[in-house]
Amino acid sequence: MPRLGRSFLAAELVGALVMVVLAAGTGTVRVTILDVAFIGAALLLLSVFDVWLPHGDSADIAQALAIGAVFIIGAVPAMGMACLARVIAHIFRHRLDRSDQLLHLLSRRIIGLGVAGLAYAWLVAWEPIRGPSTAAYILAASAAVLTDAVLLQAYTASRHHQSMARLFAGGLRLQGLMWGAYVSVSALTAILFPDMGAWGLLLMSGLLIVMRQSFSLLLDIRGAYQATMAALAAAVEAHDPRRQGHADRVAALARAIGIELGLHGRDLERLGYAALLHDVDLIGTAEGEEVVPGTRPSELLADVKFLADVLPVLAMCDGAGRSEDAAERDRLLAYIVCRASNLDDLIKHETAAVRIYSQDAMGAILSTNEREPVERAVWRLLAPGARLSA
Repeated sequence: MPRLGRSFLAAELVGALVMVVLAAGTGTVRVTILDVAFIGAALLLLSVFDVWLPHGDSADIAQALAIGAVFIIGAVPAMGMACLARVIAHIFRHRLDRSDQLLHLLSRRIIGLGVAGLAYAWLVAWEPIRGPSTAAYILAASAAVLTDAVLLQAYTASRHHQSMARLFAGGLRLQGLMWGAYVSVSALTAILFPDMGAWGLLLMSGLLIVMRQSFSLLLDIRGAYQATMAALAAAVEAHDPRRQGHADRVAALARAIGIELGLHGRDLERLGYAALLHDVDLIGTAEGEEVVPGTRPSELLADVKFLADVLPVLAMCDGAGRSEDAAERDRLLAYIVCRASNLDDLIKHETAAVRIYSQDAMGAILSTNEREPVERAVWRLLAPGARLSA
């Protein structure tokens, strides 16, 4: 783990300890041992069936139920049960490996639950609310879910040296609806448990598992699309060894330039896809051969709905689109792809059977003034010690 990641983890652990001390002052609620057992079993079940994200982080679907437990049994008992469930689930999945990841997940749970407890204690004492209510549950759960999301993105940013704001924007786009659902489940758990007991927990656990399956399916679909794009890029290179690795390198360079320019979320994703596929029309052609008319990348992929917003970028890269009529962001992405492709050819210092974009072609995409931010980003990446991986 990078030094910055370790420093952030240490700060998280300190924050978790402070939160335990603060939450201890909010008190507990009297419940039966059977109720505690039901809550613990539900938390363990959800922790075992958690969703693991591409960077190795966790979506932590059990946190929603744990926040509801804060309103039922108090912050500190909920912290203890949630952490125990997480440790057991981690050992079940990873044994004793990835201890730093486990510490991060435990710290996230403690801090998030502590925020829920403190916010709830303040809200029930607030004059407009005065006592347990749906409004108090929703507001306290919202504060906890937002805190958990910020901690996740900050931890990822510290490990991968990326902008936290960009990561949070991407996380909001991917998981925003789930975060809202977590708030609803937390509030419903607190509302239903006094009357329904274990049946209420079972109902909420079922809803969370359904959300988990839907989110996991979404990640699988996105992963399948990415694998398909990589396979197409590999097919371009298979015919000629000199092309090997070109698409992956261009995609990495393009994403690195995009990150330097502040791109995030779907724009960064579109940039990566366009870079991977910018030479897809070269499949089966040897160096010097003409590309068959009607087989430009934007034309070959015209029926792929998933790439509908990538096609305008590819069209400008292959000269099939009129850049003056294109959206400003599409023109920027197309120029970055062309610049990254030429840059890869320059870095490799060898003649490769890949498309080289002329200055005239690139000038038709962006004017000289519009290109300046991109060129500055390229020079920053070429500086000694700069990281070119995205």
